[in-house]
Amino acid sequence: MLSTILLVVAVVIFINQSSLSSRIAKLEKLVREQTSPVTAPQPSTSAVPAYADTAFTEPSEVKKDVVVSEEKPNEATEWLRNNWLSVLGVLMVLIGFGWFVSYAFVHNWIGPVGRIALGMGLGAILVLIGAWRMGASAVQSNILIVLGSAIVLMTAYAARVVYDFFTPELVLAFSFLVGACVTTLSAVYNREKLAVYGVLVALASPLLTHAPEPSVVGLFAYLAVVSAASLWVSALKGWGTVNFASIVVVLLYSAPFVFGSAGNVAEDQKFLVVVITLALALMYFVANVIGVVRNKEDSTNSAAYIAIANAILIFSVINTLALEEMRSLLLAGWMIVFAIGSAFVSMKTEKQVFFYIYSLVATFFLGVATAIELNGPVLAIAFSVEATVVSIMTYLVTRDLAKGAYMSFLMFIPGALALQSIASSAWSTGIMHDDAVVLILASGLFFALGLFFSAQYRSETHPELVRTVYRLHAILGAFFAFALVWLVNHALFMDDFAVIVSLAVYTVVGITTYLIGTFGSRNTVKYFGAVVLVLVIARLLIVDIWQMPLAPRIVVFIVIGILLVSTAFIGRKKPAAAVAAVQAPSAIPSNLMPPPYTPPTIPPPHV
Repeated sequence: MLSTILLVVAVVIFINQSSLSSRIAKLEKLVREQTSPVTAPQPSTSAVPAYADTAFTEPSEVKKDVVVSEEKPNEATEWLRNNWLSVLGVLMVLIGFGWFVSYAFVHNWIGPVGRIALGMGLGAILVLIGAWRMGASAVQSNILIVLGSAIVLMTAYAARVVYDFFTPELVLAFSFLVGACVTTLSAVYNREKLAVYGVLVALASPLLTHAPEPSVVGLFAYLAVVSAASLWVSALKGWGTVNFASIVVVLLYSAPFVFGSAGNVAEDQKFLVVVITLALALMYFVANVIGVVRNKEDSTNSAAYIAIANAILIFSVINTLALEEMRSLLLAGWMIVFAIGSAFVSMKTEKQVFFYIYSLVATFFLGVATAIELNGPVLAIAFSVEATVVSIMTYLVTRDLAKGAYMSFLMFIPGALALQSIASSAWSTGIMHDDAVVLILASGLFFALGLFFSAQYRSETHPELVRTVYRLHAILGAFFAFALVWLVNHALFMDDFAVIVSLAVYTVVGITTYLIGTFGSRNTVKYFGAVVLVLVIARLLIVDIWQMPLAPRIVVFIVIGILLVSTAFIGRKKPAAAVAAVQAPSAIPSNLMPPPYTPPTIPPPHV
């Protein structure tokens, strides 16, 4: 009895102390506002009378005080600094209540029903006091509600585990009602952090049930209900943090079934879990897209995190719990969903981060679905076509060349796979095989992307990075083309003759591009040709001069030398200044020019 009285006294003292700290915080804020520097008054612009003395005229300029903006302190640190006594008091009350309950249990002062009723009653009283103080003090009400709800949940868990007084279903319903009550109060009084706590309480309720045979389907159905409620609260108040907290908890619940004990789930339960989870993921996706479009801010971190967490949830559930023959189809369907979301966000907003997140997730799903169905060179071919289509379609849908250019970096994935085709053993059998198709397609698509973005580029409207991207694509296309020439020649001819033909082709390409770049004032093309020629000559001097027999060596050096010498016989354009100087006479200064000739004037005859 004495402990109960002390507990009530502690709560009263806590309320008074919290109210006092709140008033102190308001007074400190008022003092800071009053002591903040004020800008000097502007000089008067009214006309000064003519008879006024100059000593009484206002100065022409008044130096204004410089207002130094203070750094905004961390919100959590500031709150803890102002309310550390309240937090300490809550912890002391919880510890004292725990000691009182344990002492009463040991001495059997109160029976099981009385113990449960005491905990429930005390928690309910604290929650009611917190709800009563919601309009007066945010600190007091939040702490009292958290304290009271925690006592209620602890009591319900003890009633279930220690006394077996409640059934798992009753504990689940009771905990859900506590979370719903807290979330409702937070929505009414606009307390976002308290809403997050209420949603977490409702989602943590299955952990308090201590069910002997937990139902996986029932668990995910309950998570779907709570998540739907959190989505409704988030849509009503615009709180993205609530959705992020709920989807993180759903991920944590699904982790044991996805990564650990998926084999222990029955096939029919797997199907229901997949259906419930994907339906929940679709709700998160729709709510997130609508929230991104409705939010007028430049970026919302919680929305980006929700999109990533949702993609992880979808992929993990499909990859582990769905039927193997349905995985690629489900991933392809979600690819379409995220692609539509990407296009919708791009058309309705200018938030680039969400466009790239949805686009990359859609592309990832497409790639995984393709990898499930295909492998080897066929997979590289499919990836090449998909990456090209994604890049061009991104530009056609958004009409933004930069977005299309950035998405074209996906071609690096099939480009990396195409490197395996260069080292394939199939080239020893001929040139009619899948690896040849891979290299032809990789070279052609890299060139196609480079030419496409080059044709769309306008220097006055697009960033320089776009030009760098399509130049890089053209260079990679040339690399795979050179590799294809080398491999085809070695597959058709003897080694020495294959080297001669390949180097001759490289030299012709290098000379051609060098001259085109020189005559057309295109530095990138010019430097590319120069690099090719330097590499050919380096190959001759470092490798072939030591390994090639004398006769082929003579031939290759003569052929390459003739090709290089032939550039001297190609007509070069004269500089424009020289042409103008030849066509127009040289200008002579006016002071050195002789005066113009004027014929003498003959007077008329005198009559």
